[in-house]
Amino acid sequence: NKRGIKSMKYTKFTLVAWLAIPVSLFGQGVQTATPANPSSIAPASPVHMTAVKSLLSKIVVQESSVRESLKEAQKLKEEGATPQAIAALTLALQSIREGLDATTQEAKSQFSGMPSSDSTLSQYTMVCWDYSGKIQKEALEIQEIAQELSQANPKIKVRGKLRDAPSSTLRKVVGHSAGPNTTDTSKQFFQETSDLKTSADQLSAATKWLFIIARPSKN
Repeated sequence: NKRGIKSMKYTKFTLVAWLAIPVSLFGQGVQTATPANPSSIAPASPVHMTAVKSLLSKIVVQESSVRESLKEAQKLKEEGATPQAIAALTLALQSIREGLDATTQEAKSQFSGMPSSDSTLSQYTMVCWDYSGKIQKEALEIQEIAQELSQANPKIKVRGKLRDAPSSTLRKVVGHSAGPNTTDTSKQFFQETSDLKTSADQLSAATKWLFIIARPSKN
């Protein structure tokens, strides 16, 4: 929709300017790493710095996408969830999850060869970890909303109560109360929110280790 397109354009515009700002000026959620002894610092190469900045830019955009999906999930919760709306959000979450998985692999690929004791590089990796934590928190909120929608959906409740009923009764009641499209769409949505949370956890863990590797040692 127009609001989503406008949000994406704003995010991309601010990201370009934002990456030019010194890392020391980033948000309150990030603490400044303790600098190492200057004589022991091995400056990061331009290749490593470029790689970490690229990783950070992807995580920032992905956090914005997850935040927008959270808003959509909250809207479904407040206004009611139709099968079509759930299916659309499920596809969006799947695309985001695949992006998170790719970013996690990119972060892991930088484990080996990542120089340590570079304060600037360390702070960039810390911001990566900070934004990954935001994604993790927002993914959890989406998962919680999915659970609430499941409990609020009478068709899903009926199917849950009939889980242990005879198969003939199950076919009869479910066939009249919850069509296969509704049931399948709901199942996919709830599974996707769980998978998204898992991917967010993995990204947070990968960026945390990247920060641990890059942070200056205390001498």
